[in-house]
Amino acid sequence: MAILKADSPGIVERAVSVLDGGMMAVYPTDTLYAIGADATRHDCVRQIFTLKKRDPEQPISVMVSSFRMLKAYAEVTPEQEAILKQLLPGKVTVVLEGRGFAKNLSPSGIGFRLPLNPLAAEIVESFNKPITATSANPAGEEAATTAEEAYRYFGDLVELYIDAGEIAGASSTVLDLRDTPEILREGSDHEKVLNAIAQK
Repeated sequence: MAILKADSPGIVERAVSVLDGGMMAVYPTDTLYAIGADATRHDCVRQIFTLKKRDPEQPISVMVSSFRMLKAYAEVTPEQEAILKQLLPGKVTVVLEGRGFAKNLSPSGIGFRLPLNPLAAEIVESFNKPITATSANPAGEEAATTAEEAYRYFGDLVELYIDAGEIAGASSTVLDLRDTPEILREGSDHEKVLNAIAQK
């Protein structure tokens, strides 16, 4: 287990090595700290649910690094893409029909994030597939705003904590685009989401 600064030499390579090994890493996003694991592997997703004591019927969102990766793992219509390009990258989780993920990731639809945080994007791009983006806290607890808080929650159960200082943002707004656009959770960039779907 290690807690490393976000600007540590080789931090991206270290994170990718952890993810490749089927382990978990806490990493900074543009909203909160998240717990990352390989979103395509059943065993990796299962350990997230166990770590967080999370109801397996509650979906876990994923982080992608680009529209190219998003379209490789989601079914995106031209109409959906027009909305996505107004919102991403950004502090929004967009629910789409996914493909290629562990079946225990979500009972229905996949929530996609495309981050503004350059380190998060670089880790996912180097890993070359989506990672989990669930907030770094046990179910029912406040989301960790520092790597130290995340460590107090999870200790040595997480292999790597990437310390980028305090991140005290709100959770992302969740927008379901599978049918008629529907906001499932209000959070960051809520007004931006309202404007995007109003122009639909």
